[in-house]
Amino acid sequence: MLSGYANSAGYDIKAINLFKQMHSVRHEARFDGFSLTRVCNLTEKLGNSWYGKQLHSFTVKTWNDISGFAVSALVDMYAKSGCFDEAYNVFNGCSYGSVDVVSKNAVVAACCREGKVDMAMEIFSNQAELNDVVSWNTMITGYAQNGYNKNTIEVARCMERNGFRWNAHTFTSVLNACSTLKCLKLGKELHARMLKQMINLNSNPFVSSGIVDVYCKCGNMKYAELIHSRIYVDNMFSTTSMIVGYSSQMNMSQGRRMFDSLKSKNSVACDVFGNPDCIP
Repeated sequence: MLSGYANSAGYDIKAINLFKQMHSVRHEARFDGFSLTRVCNLTEKLGNSWYGKQLHSFTVKTWNDISGFAVSALVDMYAKSGCFDEAYNVFNGCSYGSVDVVSKNAVVAACCREGKVDMAMEIFSNQAELNDVVSWNTMITGYAQNGYNKNTIEVARCMERNGFRWNAHTFTSVLNACSTLKCLKLGKELHARMLKQMINLNSNPFVSSGIVDVYCKCGNMKYAELIHSRIYVDNMFSTTSMIVGYSSQMNMSQGRRMFDSLKSKNSVACDVFGNPDCIP
């Protein structure tokens, strides 16, 4: 019943009431990993970790050990609710066999969101045999989002050495790092790699705008224009990079051409032309 309510739209309150009822008659209705997972998912949906904390407290008192998927559910719930300390404590306190790749990835992501990249790398490096493509990309993205650009590139290369193929998530993070570092040589290397892997620029706006931004930041507007012209879907990020790139070279006529092509003006593009109200 709990699962049925939790998975049905509009029955959140009924699920919560049933949870409370189960809690009040806990001797007759024993909680298990299944119940825990359902309530954790519901807690994420409602944005209220109180119920999850109550169930977690009860399971700690009644279980000798918490199963792997229950640990994953708790870590994910706490992490997505912004309760970093609780997420880390659940992960750090579980037994060796209870750790799986889902719970590990969740706590690494939580560490990165808190800016604790050293802690994230320590967790990532332990039980390395569990790491999958998501694990690697979580760590790479964490470094990129916290401004550790050289680490982003280093870990991405390490990912490949360990037999994992780069995907769109990897390229997006590495391109962002390359753009910040203004490294044209690496940018061309990444572009060649994308062509080799036949990455479709029209299928992922972040990858396509990423490579355009690299060339713009490095001052190579010829290559930036070439790639931008081959993006057949509307990509505001790529166009904005082109506007900023042209303006940095004082080529305001080309910058204006790009500005006028934007269907929806954004603050970055408007600021280039000193036009905060975006009036043509």
